[in-house]
Amino acid sequence: MTDRTEKSPGLDGELLVELLRRQESLFDHLAELSVQQEALISQDNADELLSVLGRRQQVIDQLTELSQQLKPFRARWDAFRSTMEAETRRTVEAILGRIEQMQKTVARRDEADCQLLRQRQQRVGGEFDRMARVSGARTAYRTQTVPPPARLADQRG
Repeated sequence: MTDRTEKSPGLDGELLVELLRRQESLFDHLAELSVQQEALISQDNADELLSVLGRRQQVIDQLTELSQQLKPFRARWDAFRSTMEAETRRTVEAILGRIEQMQKTVARRDEADCQLLRQRQQRVGGEFDRMARVSGARTAYRTQTVPPPARLADQRG
């Protein structure tokens, strides 16, 4: 059987499945990078973290481009969905379910990573404040140089 897409010209069930599989693959890659990001934040490895963030941005750019290709399907989703064969519809719904789950997982990891980074920022800020107070205390307790008393005094009035 072939997809019945007469009601939605230009939209093809096979093309949709292909695009969604690519999207799923990109989200899977994003999820892997999210795990790496989490580990690098925990290890305080800023250099590698920046590298992972760069790769994540590349994946996000690809997802954005792919989203544009999926736009016609989303715009006429109800009409298109009703024309798909049952098997194609099940495949599409299964892929969409996995993508949604990966999105949620990545979002949870990202939120946890942001929280960890905020905590570290506060800790480092607290350490800087403590160092400033210690430095100020040292300065305050340093013996101040007092000029020596005069040895000779002019006693002529």
